[in-house]
Amino acid sequence: MSYKFQAYFNDSGISQTAIYSYDAGSTYTYNYLQDPDGDGYYSKTMSGFSSSLRFTATAASGYSFYRWVYRLDNASGTVQYSYSNPFTYSSGRDIYIRAESQSSGGGGGGGGGSSWTQTTGNIGTVSSTYTNSFTINTARVNRYSVKFTNSGTATFETSGSLDTVGYLSTSTGFDSDDGVPTSYVAYDDDSGSGNNFKISYSVSANTTYYIWMRCYSSTSSGSTTLTITPPGGGSSDIQTYTWTSVSSAKSQALTISAGGAYRFKITFAKSGSATFYTTGSSDTYGYLSASATWDSSSRAPSTYLKQDDDSGDGNNFSIKYDVTAGTTYYVYVRLYSNTVSGSTTFCITPPSGISKWTWSGSNGNASASVTSAAYNSLYKGGKCSDFSYLVWNDMCDKVKEILDSISTTWSTYYGLTLVQTKMSASDKTLTAARFNSLRYNIGSRYSTGIDEVKKGDTVYASYFITLATKINGWIDSL
Repeated sequence: MSYKFQAYFNDSGISQTAIYSYDAGSTYTYNYLQDPDGDGYYSKTMSGFSSSLRFTATAASGYSFYRWVYRLDNASGTVQYSYSNPFTYSSGRDIYIRAESQSSGGGGGGGGGSSWTQTTGNIGTVSSTYTNSFTINTARVNRYSVKFTNSGTATFETSGSLDTVGYLSTSTGFDSDDGVPTSYVAYDDDSGSGNNFKISYSVSANTTYYIWMRCYSSTSSGSTTLTITPPGGGSSDIQTYTWTSVSSAKSQALTISAGGAYRFKITFAKSGSATFYTTGSSDTYGYLSASATWDSSSRAPSTYLKQDDDSGDGNNFSIKYDVTAGTTYYVYVRLYSNTVSGSTTFCITPPSGISKWTWSGSNGNASASVTSAAYNSLYKGGKCSDFSYLVWNDMCDKVKEILDSISTTWSTYYGLTLVQTKMSASDKTLTAARFNSLRYNIGSRYSTGIDEVKKGDTVYASYFITLATKINGWIDSL
């Protein structure tokens, strides 16, 4: 069994500690303030103990023992306390431990009775490199909340001549005796330049984090500069455009840096089929998503509805999707390669707002669905049934709706207006002129592949199916 004993802070009110093995009966006494490894910590690994260790602390003159503070396995674990001296520990896990004192006049530990206080604030949501100067007072910890637009690795570091210590947490619990958060996800002392801290941590978008800054010594104070680099490296972070209630075609020229991306937040005025695509010579990649969360590491949104690489012209992406009016969508535009820069133009063709034609009567004229077996009864012997003439009229109305959307009037082919092309309860005859009028008003702009019919020709059920298919294809093309 191996134990690691590490003092993770010093307390000038403790003069020495002793460690005893119950089984071996040996006593190991160390000067608490020594630093055998030269790393600012006292640590030693001891082997050969099969059971328990006993820790005792001797307070310096003018101080008394206050408590033991310890963590198991790693320095970022949950802090625990023992108010007894000696303190007995029985486990196979590494222990990181500190003895605290209090002055003879009372008060908490943390350097001879000093009590730490907090300054709190809100940095807000960081989407590009953030830099600001702060003053840290004596025995004061500065805590600031921060969120990120994107997921990925963020860096927190100070610069200047002040000796700083930093913590990153997701909670606000504070130990005023130690001057540290009660739990934290990352900690650093001197990984930055000089005696500055530097913390790198994989953050999640829209999650609140707290960055804690303090001087290494409770008696020190001064100014420091905090720099936060968000996921994506700041300069290559994702940039956002917002387009609201899009009702006509839009485009935006983009210059995309290596590793960078653009996000378009979009709502539409109408429901229907929309197309999102890029044009130009750059090799682009696109995502359509309902999420605003972008992971700069994977260079993709956290979830997406569709993705595409080369469905557009050349190496451009193109995505077609049935959108709902008023719903927020996010389109992410990046280059295929993470190591190159380039220019492209992002484009949207919004929905026409026209719903597909259905056999159930999309304009409300038909009262029931037409089954496949009923297609052959739509037209028989020159007449339409009570139901099928309503289906015919509904199809005529749908074509007129499409024509109105493109500012084109009904063509009086064979001299028939829309009203004359439709049938009435008293006239349910599907004449050649009526059939040709509807066929022409579709086919003159979106080919049906059906020839004109003449009086006496057979109108097959498949003709109706073809007209319906062509109407919906026409809607898709708008």
